[in-house]
Amino acid sequence: VYMERGFLVGFVDSQEQGEALVAAAQQVAGLRSLDTYLPVSPPQSTTESDFALKGEIKTRVALDRSLVSSRYTIEVLNGEVVLLGVVMSEDEREEVEDVVDGTGGVAGVKNFLLVVEEPYASIRPHLR
Repeated sequence: VYMERGFLVGFVDSQEQGEALVAAAQQVAGLRSLDTYLPVSPPQSTTESDFALKGEIKTRVALDRSLVSSRYTIEVLNGEVVLLGVVMSEDEREEVEDVVDGTGGVAGVKNFLLVVEEPYASIRPHLR
């Protein structure tokens, strides 16, 4: 949850399981919105290749001096990269996506990065 916005990300065993998770999350008091990426688990494990891709992406983001990698969570599910966290501007949001999308082996990017809203920026000034 970032700024009262919820995110469900991960493999599910079936479409029905995903729907049940979404229904449960929608009951959480105080959420302004809920975004999901809940693909059904592939028949064969992609854990090893996803782990390697995640490491490469984290390295690329960390090496880009204009990005603050500690504000992002990066998940990789069957080659699809999911970005979660808070950024200071739309430009930063797009730049993170560009760095990730430019990494070999990325099948796609789900960019759930949020631009920090004013009430939260004043509460957490160290995000700047």
